[in-house]
Amino acid sequence: MPYPEEMRKLCLLFVSALTVLLVGCGPHWVVVRQATPNPMTPAARFFVDRVSLEGIMIGQKSEAEWMSAKSGDTQQSWEGDKAAMLEEFSHGFEDARDAVARVEAPADAFIIRAHFIHYEPGFYTYVVNSNAQIDAVVDILDAHGTPLDQFQIAASSGGIAAGSRARACAFELGRVTAKYVRARVGL
Repeated sequence: MPYPEEMRKLCLLFVSALTVLLVGCGPHWVVVRQATPNPMTPAARFFVDRVSLEGIMIGQKSEAEWMSAKSGDTQQSWEGDKAAMLEEFSHGFEDARDAVARVEAPADAFIIRAHFIHYEPGFYTYVVNSNAQIDAVVDILDAHGTPLDQFQIAASSGGIAAGSRARACAFELGRVTAKYVRARVGL
């Protein structure tokens, strides 16, 4: 049988581990604003609007500043990466939406509008690596365009290719958005 001091330490360790586990399972968003009362119900329908990259900062630079230092091939690759990021956000939402009704047109639906505000590309070398990260703000609007909810999310991903890292981040942002919507509609 452990001594009382050892038992106290063991209990403290258990409670600490449980706290870390429970905190890690919490929501992965920061609410900026939520409509009250909540107008979203399990019967609500959602339209996922095109993601905005307007004004995105890449590292500590504007997109234009960042692009000016890149080769023509890298610039072309970035344009392809941006298009893929927009698609991956939508795919991520689809992947995690479960019973949330998604529609292809905004009429009579809540509108989900994501804005990617910061992108840290990360890097990969054989010795040292840094994950990519995308920070986003997501707005949920009613069918008339009135803002209801706003929340902030972030996702990071590692990997060899910068484009793959960016796509993986965008996919995860779509998944987290769907989880937020599921929580709001009670599913």
